[in-house]
Amino acid sequence: MSSIAKNTAFLTIASVGQKIISFVYFTIIARLVGVEDTGKYFFALAFTTIFVVFVDLGLTNVLVRESAKIRERTQAYFSTIISVKIVLGLLAYLAAFITINLLGYSLEIKHLIYLSAVTMLTDSLQLSIYGTLRALNDLKYEAIGVVGSQLITLILGSIFLYLKLPLIYLILAFTIPSFLNAVFAAVCLFSKYNIKLIPKFDWKIFRYLG
Repeated sequence: MSSIAKNTAFLTIASVGQKIISFVYFTIIARLVGVEDTGKYFFALAFTTIFVVFVDLGLTNVLVRESAKIRERTQAYFSTIISVKIVLGLLAYLAAFITINLLGYSLEIKHLIYLSAVTMLTDSLQLSIYGTLRALNDLKYEAIGVVGSQLITLILGSIFLYLKLPLIYLILAFTIPSFLNAVFAAVCLFSKYNIKLIPKFDWKIFRYLG
């Protein structure tokens, strides 16, 4: 089987697995936490999703395209884009924080948003790490990370529901796997390709990528 076929198979299987696990998890939540808390939970996730686009701004797509062209410069591209995304991520988090406070929602919902926004940042980080692996034509780690992360969310979320913990723990069931997935992706990228998760802004590279 060719490399392209293998990568396609990896991502297809991972995508199907992720959707099945996600469907099971959200079904469990909808049945156990009640209408009001379910609404709060999905509102927090939807609210932070609005700000995700401002963290990436298409930078990962540029990273994949340019790194695939010149693999020797992958580290420089990666470091520059990560440094830019750190700034954008902090600005996006600040925007989410200010917006939710201006809208006057309850303290509980604000706390859900604050934690969900942290998940947004780690998701954006892993997006660029896996994007680099895609440029290097290696998608199996992304497939493992996607399914593994969703499975951990299902397990943690089910435990938190069983223990009847506060709603914020269900957001934490996303935050923890997201962080672990980012660590896993960074370790895979470094151990196999010696590309380090080190932010280092280079104006010339940024102008070139832009």
